[in-house]
Amino acid sequence: MKDNTHRFDGMAEAYDLYRPSYPVEAFRALAGDVAGLARCALDVGAGTGLSTRVLADALGPDWSIIAIEPGEDMRRVLTRRLARVPQVQVRAASAEDLASPDGSASLVIACTAFHWFDRDRFFHEAARVLVPGGVMALIRNRRRPTPVVRRFDEFIAGNMSGEERREREQRPTDPTVDELSALAMFNAAGTRVASWTSVTDGPGLIDLYLTRSTIKPVAQRLGLDALKQALVAIVAEEHGAGPFVLEWETTTRWAKRG
Repeated sequence: MKDNTHRFDGMAEAYDLYRPSYPVEAFRALAGDVAGLARCALDVGAGTGLSTRVLADALGPDWSIIAIEPGEDMRRVLTRRLARVPQVQVRAASAEDLASPDGSASLVIACTAFHWFDRDRFFHEAARVLVPGGVMALIRNRRRPTPVVRRFDEFIAGNMSGEERREREQRPTDPTVDELSALAMFNAAGTRVASWTSVTDGPGLIDLYLTRSTIKPVAQRLGLDALKQALVAIVAEEHGAGPFVLEWETTTRWAKRG
């Protein structure tokens, strides 16, 4: 599998500024799932700590949280962001080698980064470090297809190379609940969906899109200024000036360790 460790090098600061966080309710529900178990959680592929900070708030100060991030640039921002959160330890490790003892955690989460993992190796590692009854959760934010979002996606796809489109199409989809239920060492699975909104404007949405690793080659091909001008024109056609609402869904798929 392709090594994606450095995919976001040079983008960590922008990623931290413009990527959305996660609804705290999603993490509180997971805390309820593992009530009474060991108070240790792993946030795998933690990036700049957007998920880790909310997880820490949801779980409370009695929990120990290990934020695992292999990318040096992302980990630099992650360490700075969480420097004053004593319950969080930042670790240079990967989804395929969590560098944690057997049966040491009751919760293992992966937010958005999951599609970059070698999933079979990650599932094995998650099962290994979880206590019986512990939970592995895969969490993803998705924008609902409002007109401006559809136009942005169509423009970017239309300016990808054939190889880039094939790579995107071949990226593994998120596992279904049935697939999670069938995993060895897991004996139950389920899903939850939370809907929410955020307010942005044209520049804010463009900055968000520029944090996507798939847009880097498009920006290099067109030129960053030309790409921005094209996206500005789309916003003007769809919304004009001023703020507008983005609609989001946060999906949590979870599996319980047998």
